[in-house]
Amino acid sequence: MSIGQILVIDNDDTARFLLSRVMYRMNRTESLFFAKNEREALELMGRQEFSLILLDLHQPNANGFELLQGLGQWQEATGKSLPRIVVLSSGDTDNAYSKARTEYFHMVSAHLEKPFTEHHVLQLLEVEGE
Repeated sequence: MSIGQILVIDNDDTARFLLSRVMYRMNRTESLFFAKNEREALELMGRQEFSLILLDLHQPNANGFELLQGLGQWQEATGKSLPRIVVLSSGDTDNAYSKARTEYFHMVSAHLEKPFTEHHVLQLLEVEGE
């Protein structure tokens, strides 16, 4: 089962590399696109349609909550639907995910904690693909 095209918004080179290896090894996506920040993400979303966004909540220049807000504004401005959004976080995961679900419940569908394993990603993709 393929999820389709996935957009990963994460500034960490290592996290992007590991996620791409896991995703391609599992052969569960048509293609992966990467953005390091909101500007790059919105540019890609203007050119491509995505089935899923994986968004790191801990970004150095704009945190994931600001990115979620920007995605909501993009949706309002363009009239396009947002794909499912899964938030990625490390550290204070319970509080971060809880805040994302509370403030952006209509946008956030799940959470994936870093560091993740292939098993965690597979579980997430099975749920997201249903």
